[in-house]
Amino acid sequence: MSKYLILFLKITVSLAALGYVVYKLQAEGAEIWLQIGNFEAKDMLFTLICVLLLAVNQGLEAKKWQILVKNLYPELRFDTAIRAILAGNTAGIFTPNRIGEYAGRVYFLPEGKRIEAAALTLVDRFFQLLVTLWLGWAAGYMMLFFFSEKTQSIFPFPPPLLHISMIMIGLGCLLLSLLFIFPHKIVAWIQKKPIFYRWKMVEKSLIALSAVPSSMLVHIFALSLLRNLTFSLQYYLLMLAFGFEASLYLGFMLIWLIYVIKSVIPSISLAELGIRESVALAVMQAFGIGALTAVSSTFLLYLINIALPAVVGVIFLQKKK
Repeated sequence: MSKYLILFLKITVSLAALGYVVYKLQAEGAEIWLQIGNFEAKDMLFTLICVLLLAVNQGLEAKKWQILVKNLYPELRFDTAIRAILAGNTAGIFTPNRIGEYAGRVYFLPEGKRIEAAALTLVDRFFQLLVTLWLGWAAGYMMLFFFSEKTQSIFPFPPPLLHISMIMIGLGCLLLSLLFIFPHKIVAWIQKKPIFYRWKMVEKSLIALSAVPSSMLVHIFALSLLRNLTFSLQYYLLMLAFGFEASLYLGFMLIWLIYVIKSVIPSISLAELGIRESVALAVMQAFGIGALTAVSSTFLLYLINIALPAVVGVIFLQKKK
């Protein structure tokens, strides 16, 4: 690829990411900034801890990716993985389901096995989704038992149908877990389908997946769970800062339910905030939580976990030759 085209793409991605962040700050931040101006000391402390947890959040993501591509790039250092993750945030902010993250990450790898690394990045995303599905399923089931009427106001279906749906979702999560813990079974099945080998990328991806040991995937699952707990804690702290007064238990159940609903809605990251806000409003208001708490905590979490890393990623993207 021409160096001028690469430079053009880098500048375009950077400007688009920065422009979008500025737009969101102007379009949706006025009322929230007013409320932040009235924060008490404890609210500022909650927000500060949330910002500091961003380093843990991004560090866990970088560690997962470093472990996954270890067989392909054993020389990959953790600091390089961090830069790749941040650049991936920049590239993914305005692509469908953030698929631009793959390109942003592998851009920091030497040429030769980038397709395989992109396939492993997809595995990383699937594991994070799997954790989201498990926790969302658990939250939904607990709410169905302990907050039946309020849960039905979110999902207006007959109780028997809700229970059957939850059982089916649980079985689906279990099946996906077994498949990802034993990836060789997936590869063996796909290899029986010659049609997939018409594309070189698919063949390289299969080779990369078959080389991942099950023990490593269990490690990735554990890190994905820890990362989910980290950004769930960030969300909860911001909810506290914006007036949430219910229990820790209910707070995390609401958060996991919001994440699982949001995860099954395809979106472009540019529009993702509006979708998550709508989901947060529907879920939290069913439990008597104010709209401002739902919208403000969701918006600020977006700025901290997505917009801020994307802005920082611009720096690393422009420095990369």
